[in-house]
Amino acid sequence: MRTMIKLLTWIPITILLISACGKKRAFQVEDLIGQVWIYNTDSLADSIKKFTDNYLIFEKNAVTMNGENMGEFTISNDTLKIFKSYTILLGKGKEVKKVDYLFVGTIQKADKHQLVLHKIAGFFPINYQRSKGSFDPSMRIVFNNQQSRKKKIEHFQYISIATSTGDNIELDAQRNISYHCSLRCSKTGYFQGRISKASMQKVLEAISYLNLHTDTTNYAVGMDMPETLVKIHVNHKMNYVRGDSNNFQYALQQLISELLELCETSNLKRSTQKLFFRADLIKEHEIKTSFIPPISQKDN
Repeated sequence: MRTMIKLLTWIPITILLISACGKKRAFQVEDLIGQVWIYNTDSLADSIKKFTDNYLIFEKNAVTMNGENMGEFTISNDTLKIFKSYTILLGKGKEVKKVDYLFVGTIQKADKHQLVLHKIAGFFPINYQRSKGSFDPSMRIVFNNQQSRKKKIEHFQYISIATSTGDNIELDAQRNISYHCSLRCSKTGYFQGRISKASMQKVLEAISYLNLHTDTTNYAVGMDMPETLVKIHVNHKMNYVRGDSNNFQYALQQLISELLELCETSNLKRSTQKLFFRADLIKEHEIKTSFIPPISQKDN
């Protein structure tokens, strides 16, 4: 009898424990914030795959894509809503609040590897050269966590950067850095020196996140916009990236910012002679590609 009573007492507790363990965990805002989510192009046309990495970043109260504000967002259980709210003024001082939903979908996965969404409505504004729109008709939208693309740097020889405004940066494997700035800098002229081992490690860490899947990548340059050329010799391979740096993949933009900050803050010595850089927009031959820009599409 006592055994039966004990058994009956444990049955409800066991059911509760099983229920709690089997219950699906609701996704939290913290699952998304602080990560860089790279749009997975596997479902896109081959002509689009090899170009820009579209990146999504969730901040505390907003979400940005490719550096542009998409709007606010909410997560309720496993449902993600990205929207813009605004107020319309009517007659006699009346106000009406409006909400435009840019994307609504369920979160199927969010971890250090991927963010997987099932689209219910809306789209993500994918950039492709100078076109923008929804080029992905699939209902399953996948973003790769930038941390998952990290690659081991087996051999780094140098990185050299040149802009059409006359600015240059070059860093080699021996931590020697050369710098030239012509306008809007705290240091104007030619400078050179050596960065610390800790700073070098940060640069290599940033390079490890780059998506260097082709030898050359060209990004469109708008009228009157400056052009940037980046040459990276890493893992026994030369890579060229050229175009409007605002359209570069997020990791490369961060790397350029890191190098600029190093040049501004490091104790570099002014050079009395003109320095030469491997990346030279004037001497480099134009790297040509052939493609037909896709038609921008939006969901109805």
